[in-house]
Amino acid sequence: NGFRPAFQPGEIRRALEETIGKQANALIDEFDVSGDVELREAFASRLPIRVMLELFGMSLSDEPLLRTFYNSFEAALSNFSGDASVRSTAQIAVGAFHAKLQDLLEDERKRKTNSLIGQLLNLSVSEALSDDEIKRNMSIVLFGGISTIEALLLNSIWSFSNHLGQFVRLREALSFLPPASNELIPGTATLRP
Repeated sequence: NGFRPAFQPGEIRRALEETIGKQANALIDEFDVSGDVELREAFASRLPIRVMLELFGMSLSDEPLLRTFYNSFEAALSNFSGDASVRSTAQIAVGAFHAKLQDLLEDERKRKTNSLIGQLLNLSVSEALSDDEIKRNMSIVLFGGISTIEALLLNSIWSFSNHLGQFVRLREALSFLPPASNELIPGTATLRP
């Protein structure tokens, strides 16, 4: 698959590291000057949405809309009682989200950039995806990325707040950050003898 390299860890890091830093700093700049902040609401739930918006070439002004869509999808996934109104709300949100993505695809066809969407639209004929396939895959990447990164951020904060000695060591030597992050991500920890 000619598109697969775009999802390799090194390529993701290269493509998103600056964006992640910029968005993290922007959110931190918004923290209440009193020093009190609810980290999930002010940072962990917002950072992945803002990064995904940039990744897909969407406007940061779409953050509240994307959060609304995400909350509807999340509610539907945990709708174990089968509440019809929750399911209906999610179906409406999916339709609205896919309409937004279709507009994004049409805009990208005109702009012809090398964005992630541009790359998806310019795959070879043998690898090309239909608009519906692109929208479904974008939905998975967007919402999987949001929930995974939000949980990772919150787990990291919890872990370091409960292991202050490790946090102090990390602050003293930031080169420990990649291995420390790997310890927090299931399945990526380095095997030790």
